[in-house]
Amino acid sequence: MIRQQLGALFITSTLVWVVGCATKIQAPIEEEKVAVVEQAAPAVVEQTEPAVVQAITDIQQEQVSLPPLESIAVYFYYDSSEIKSSELSLIDSHATYLTQNPDQVLVLEGHADERGSDEYNKILGQKRANSVMNLLFEQGVSPRQMRIMSYGESQPKVLGKDEAAWSSNRRVEFVYELTDKQQTALNLSTTQTLE
Repeated sequence: MIRQQLGALFITSTLVWVVGCATKIQAPIEEEKVAVVEQAAPAVVEQTEPAVVQAITDIQQEQVSLPPLESIAVYFYYDSSEIKSSELSLIDSHATYLTQNPDQVLVLEGHADERGSDEYNKILGQKRANSVMNLLFEQGVSPRQMRIMSYGESQPKVLGKDEAAWSSNRRVEFVYELTDKQQTALNLSTTQTLE
């Protein structure tokens, strides 16, 4: 028993010592990294084309609008492409975003549950995506901002053979393509996070 307690005490004290040493060693390395980055930055900026530097500055200063990602799908009743009234406010929020961001492109992906033939479900997915697209169009979204894909039953969201699974699979998903400006802003923010 005493051997076990001494062994545990030895391991604990060794870990404390190792962590303490690692902390002392780590701090100067971090400071050196910062110094090297600060010294290199002016040289990179001097070698970069002025137009590129200006574009990066503009993107950093401008708040880039990203798509509404909190809700990315609308759901349908069995064997129906009619939009439920409970889904209208979600579609309205996407329509507002798209009309305010005319460069944004949205892919509407239609899906169906597993009941029915593959061909029938692919057509049903297409009809569902068309219903959403038509409603977005009526709310002022440009046709060039929308594309449709139908996957039918091939990409279920939930596996299962009950109503809970089937109702989750009867949907149209909103998949936004990032604009060049959004991609650049995302790359910049990722780079800044990694540094």
